[in-house]
Amino acid sequence: MAAEELMPIIVAIKLAVSRHYGISIGSTSSTSIVIDPQIPAAHKLQKWRATNQDNIKEALLVIDRMIKIQQSPIQAGTKFHTVADVARAENVDKFFLKLNIQIIETGQRFFYIACDNCHASYDAELNWSIDCRKCHETTVAKPRERVMVNIFDNTGSLDATTFGEEAAKIINMNATLAMKMNNEVNTPSVERMNKTLKDKKFLVRLKKTVKVYQENKQTQYTILKVDKDKKKNVDEDSFVESSTPQKKLKQVISEAEDEADPDRGSN
Repeated sequence: MAAEELMPIIVAIKLAVSRHYGISIGSTSSTSIVIDPQIPAAHKLQKWRATNQDNIKEALLVIDRMIKIQQSPIQAGTKFHTVADVARAENVDKFFLKLNIQIIETGQRFFYIACDNCHASYDAELNWSIDCRKCHETTVAKPRERVMVNIFDNTGSLDATTFGEEAAKIINMNATLAMKMNNEVNTPSVERMNKTLKDKKFLVRLKKTVKVYQENKQTQYTILKVDKDKKKNVDEDSFVESSTPQKKLKQVISEAEDEADPDRGSN
């Protein structure tokens, strides 16, 4: 699908603006909307759209993945489980928990090299071309965040893994920085990270997967979503997602613009 179809240029006049829960816009009886208007400002945007159509597609793929992850968002009134609940559960595979997180000291690098499309792991050099065996796309090798942690509350603890944006929230760095630091003398300090995490509570969406290998069961725990427990937004039993697809789209497009224009300063 062409960028023109993915992101049409729209001019709207006389919109109603609301600042309830941020800024939102809506139409009124006097609103006028024109798609791809023939005006200088639109021509400038059309040129940018044509130049950055690959970045636009990538941004929208990120949004699509994000929406899929958030199909079961934590809403007000959600019941939180304990670590003990997770450990003994047999017929449930997703849980919401309120707990502490510490990074496991295993010499982990906090990133791995992956298919840039589906994030399958590859033993490859950065930016190598890949014919991915999982998504069957020809793409490139890129670093992706990964961190192994111990999650715990007053009922017990267990080891879990999280990836991508959720891992970055815990280690406070992206995969590119983690890779750079691992290639230098000053590798990331797990001790320093754990001091930062020590007194923080997190709200977590966790997935439990039980696999059988040669008649032996192995249980894996994956953190799908992690957010800090902000007292002003959360009570003991509920919280509302803080991020939105629109914010993520804006962030990705902004980063794409910075990469496309080397003279553009970072905000």
